[in-house]
Amino acid sequence: MFIDIDEYNDGKTALVDIEIDQGSKIHRSFLSNDGKIIAYEMIAENYPAWALIVFESIFEYYNEIKEVDWIISEIKISMLDTIKELLVKGLN
Repeated sequence: MFIDIDEYNDGKTALVDIEIDQGSKIHRSFLSNDGKIIAYEMIAENYPAWALIVFESIFEYYNEIKEVDWIISEIKISMLDTIKELLVKGLN
């Protein structure tokens, strides 16, 4: 699968866009055209420090992030509302 990073590199188009501690933790995710969620994560204290993860559905994505304190505590209400709307629609 080819991923056009430029298309997904803008925080304005992100499903979730979180950056904390002066960029030491970043989580940014996007909804792909086929309903998958593409997430980029960077945690400076980890090795390797970054990861690119593809979730098969919004359900899988939400089940993963709802248990991550630093993401859930920083997520904007509008972002969470968008995720909940997608969950209700049953987007797979």
